[in-house]
Amino acid sequence: MPRQITDSRFRLAEHQRQAYRATLEKGTKLKEIRDPDFWRLLSARVQSGDTIEATWEDGSGFAMLYVRAIPGAGRLVVELLFGGLFDDAEDAIDLPALPGAGLPDVQDGVRVEYAGQHELWRVVLESDGRVIKSGLGMQREARRQRTVYLQTLGRTAA
Repeated sequence: MPRQITDSRFRLAEHQRQAYRATLEKGTKLKEIRDPDFWRLLSARVQSGDTIEATWEDGSGFAMLYVRAIPGAGRLVVELLFGGLFDDAEDAIDLPALPGAGLPDVQDGVRVEYAGQHELWRVVLESDGRVIKSGLGMQREARRQRTVYLQTLGRTAA
């Protein structure tokens, strides 16, 4: 007869572990979140077996992590279960080539920028800082809105 699990080893998951959500800063690398020291300030709240749902504040990625161990001194050993940074082919095509990478995303005086967790991506006039559109979930959406805005002004080709 095969081995069988006993009733004492079978519980509701929500009674045995906690699930957390971490909002990561734009630009955080997967390598960083795998580093046990990354979680040092939160280690007192977390136990082995807990899960951490990590989302990037700019919507660029999602990762589900499993806390494997807490070896002491505030370090967490986490395992990436699934997820990562999204590979958005359309954004990759539109991004400026090196060495311009990292420079502001401006076209004809209209800037696309990430404005934080609540406003998300937005389109802003460079001249006076006026927000044309905000609350856009992806950088690609903001770039499209900028193009539509510039087309209405007749400043860019369709």
